[in-house]
Amino acid sequence: MKSFRAPAEVLGRLDPATTSAVIAAAADLVLVIDAEGIVRDLALGRDDLAREGVGEWIGRPFAATVTPESRPTLEALCHEARAAGNEPRWRQVSHPVPGGIDLPVLYTVLAVDDARRLIALGRDLRSIAALEQRLLAAQQTLERDYARLRGLETRYRLLFKQAAEGILIVDSASAKVLEANPAAHAMLGDDGRPLAGRAFPFGFEPPSMPGLEGLLASARELGAAGEVRARLGHERGEVSAAAALFRQEHGPCLLIRLAPLGAGAGLAALPRLGGLAVQALESMPDGFVLTDPAGRILSANQAFLTMVEISTEDQVRGDSLGRFLGRPGVDIGVLLGTLRQRPRLPHLTSTLATEAGGTRDVDIAAVALEAADPPCLAFAIRDITRRPRSTPRPASPTPTRTIVAALTAEENDPSGSGLNRAVAHLAEQVGQVPLRDIIRDTTDLIERMCIQAALEMTGNNRASAAEMLGLSRQSLYVKLRRFGLSEAEGEE
Repeated sequence: MKSFRAPAEVLGRLDPATTSAVIAAAADLVLVIDAEGIVRDLALGRDDLAREGVGEWIGRPFAATVTPESRPTLEALCHEARAAGNEPRWRQVSHPVPGGIDLPVLYTVLAVDDARRLIALGRDLRSIAALEQRLLAAQQTLERDYARLRGLETRYRLLFKQAAEGILIVDSASAKVLEANPAAHAMLGDDGRPLAGRAFPFGFEPPSMPGLEGLLASARELGAAGEVRARLGHERGEVSAAAALFRQEHGPCLLIRLAPLGAGAGLAALPRLGGLAVQALESMPDGFVLTDPAGRILSANQAFLTMVEISTEDQVRGDSLGRFLGRPGVDIGVLLGTLRQRPRLPHLTSTLATEAGGTRDVDIAAVALEAADPPCLAFAIRDITRRPRSTPRPASPTPTRTIVAALTAEENDPSGSGLNRAVAHLAEQVGQVPLRDIIRDTTDLIERMCIQAALEMTGNNRASAAEMLGLSRQSLYVKLRRFGLSEAEGEE
C-alpha cells in the first residue's frame, strides 16, 4: 500500500467529524474495535447493510460476528495490525445473517492510538459473489447443453451407421462426398477406397447418371428433390435416390438417400444367410463370411464373430473384411486379386485382428460365387493359433519334431539323407505355417543341437556345459527336460 508523501501538508488538521466522514465514504463498513476486541462503534457506507443486522454488532466481540470458519483469518488480521511494521493486507471473512445468505466482506485492519484501538475497513462483496454465482450457473448451463449435444451426436452417429439405406453428405458446390455410412459403402464401394472426397454421382450404371445429376441440380435450386430411380453398377440392383439441401458452418450441403428397391436389391439389401445348408454353415466351428466382390461383409456366422471378439453381426455388416484380415489393405487385396483370376483359393495363411487389438493365426479358403444373383465371395476361416505350452499339443508332428527326427537319422546316416529330409520338410512348411512359427521351431532345433554338442564336449558334465553355454545350471535342466534330453543323457 502506498500512502501520501506528506499527509500533514496535504490533509492539514482534519477534525474528527471530517475524518469520520472520509473513512465512512472510503469503505462500505467501518468498525472501531477496542483492545479487548469489542466493537465500540461502526459506520455504514451503504444503507442496505443496516437491514442485515450490522447495527447490532456494537458491544459484541468482533470475532463473534463472523462464521467459525472465518475466525482464524480475522484473528490473524488483527494480530498483524497490532504488530509494528506490518503492511496492512486485505482478507475476506463471512458474517452470518439470520435467515439469509452469509455476508461476505473484504477487510483490512489499521491500528491507531498506539494499537489500543483498531479500525476495520470493509468492502461488501455481495455483488461480486452474485456475479460469481451467475457465472457458475452459466457454466453449468453450458456443460448441460454440451452434454445434450454430445448425446444428440452419439445418437445421430449410431443411426447414421446402422441405417439400412445408403446416406451420403455431399458438398453442394463441389459435389464431393464429405461423409458416407456403411450401407452407402456397400452400395457404391467397388475397390475398397473410401467414398469421402469422390465427386458424386459414381458407382451407378451410365444410363442412370443424367437423372442423378438432375436430382442434385433440383435440390440445389429448390432445397429438396423428388425420388429418382437409378441402377447400381456391377449388377447390384436398383435404388431410389432422393436429395435435400441443408446448411452447415462451411456452406450448403446435400443429404442424399439411397433406398434399395425390391427384394432382389442385391448387395444394397445386405441379404442374410438362409436355408438348411447355410444354417449348418452358421453353426459350424470355423468362421464363415459372405462378402460382395469388393470385400464388403454381407453376413458372417457366430464363429467368425467370436474370432474377432464382436457380439453381433450388425457391427461388421458393411465393413471391409480387410479391417480384420492380416495387414490392412494388403491381404484382402491379394485375396480379391486371386479370386478375380481363378474362382477358388484353397489355402492362404494369414492373421485375423480382433476388436480388442489381439491377433489370431488363421487359414483361409475362398470361392467366388459368380453365378449368384448378385455375385459374391465366400470365405471359410479356420483358427490355427498355436496353443499355449501348458496345454497338450496336437498329435500331429510339428516342424521341430520332424526336423529333429530327420537330423537324428542323419547322425547314423553318413549319406546325409536325414538332413535332406529335414530341409525338404522345412520347405513344405512354407505357405502352411506362418514364417514366425518356422523360425521359432528352427531356433528350438538349433538350441537343442548346441546343448547336445556342449554335453559331448564336457563328457556329459552338466555344470561345465551350462557354463560353456552361458546358462545357469537350473536353466540347463529346464531345457534338457523340454527337449527330452534328461533321460537320454546320463547324470553327472
